[in-house]
Amino acid sequence: MSGKMNKNSTKKFRFIDYLFIFFLLIITVIFLDMFRRSLFFTLKQNSLDTNNSIVSFSQWQAIESPSIDYTQEIPAEIIPEQLIHTEPPPPPPPPAPAATPAPTAPAPVTLLAAPANIRPVRGTNIDINDLQSNIPIIFSWSSVQGANAYIFTLNQQTSDGRQLLYRTTINNDTQFTFDNLRMLDRGIFTWQIEAVRMGRGNIIERRGRVVETTFTIDFPYPGRVYIEDTGVLYGN
Repeated sequence: MSGKMNKNSTKKFRFIDYLFIFFLLIITVIFLDMFRRSLFFTLKQNSLDTNNSIVSFSQWQAIESPSIDYTQEIPAEIIPEQLIHTEPPPPPPPPAPAATPAPTAPAPVTLLAAPANIRPVRGTNIDINDLQSNIPIIFSWSSVQGANAYIFTLNQQTSDGRQLLYRTTINNDTQFTFDNLRMLDRGIFTWQIEAVRMGRGNIIERRGRVVETTFTIDFPYPGRVYIEDTGVLYGN
């Protein structure tokens, strides 16, 4: 009899123990829930502004578990390399074309001075007596520094302008004798002289200023031929 009572009492105490543990678990769950709520409202007050607005669970979750988003305030050296999204640098600009040097203008060449003391002088008149004596015309001038030759030109003034009669180059001399008087006719003539610098192959390396003057050849034209009346030579 006493053995049965001990078994019943033992079962009774086990039931009470299970019931106590059950209530203890319920209290623990309630306590944890209260702790969670307290922690939730504490975080809400720390994350919201002074307006004390109500925070939803999604907002709290966003605060508690923010998405991975690195801002510019975080130093780049602590951001994982795979999360850094940088745009590739722009290609370097093409090199500027080299400036083409402007062509330099050739230095102006100074002309040699014009010969002076030219003879015959302007206005010289050559008459029929000079031509009949067959005396050549001597053209002369003074030397020019830097010149080693002179270009002589003889023109005749015509109604159509100047007509070239003769041109030649005189080397290292300051006079020219013109003896072909048959080329000359009655009229006005212009003669020019230019000092030049001749190089190899008789190429003019430097020209000079041209000086010119005129002279006149004047002689009378043949007069009209008059024939006298010879009368009647034979009979009536």
